[in-house]
Amino acid sequence: MYDDAVRLMQSADLSAFDLTKESAETREAYGKDSFGQGCLLARRLVEAGVRYVEVTLGGMGHPPGKFRPGARTLRHSRPRLCFTGG
Repeated sequence: MYDDAVRLMQSADLSAFDLTKESAETREAYGKDSFGQGCLLARRLVEAGVRYVEVTLGGMGHPPGKFRPGARTLRHSRPRLCFTGG
């Protein structure tokens, strides 16, 4: 297991996690909040060959009686990019 960890830490694949390699314009387009940066990371992981990526917004779900179908659940009104390949 130690050898696998060392191999991972020395891997060129780690560069997918370095969001500073993206332009400031791209990072701004995705949004500087954790969800936007998560979408950007997801895109980079897919580009690096990861087959399944999940980005979540929020916590454990909706408490009973609080969810209204069709209700707007995002706090942001500004559209953001969230492209994960395809």
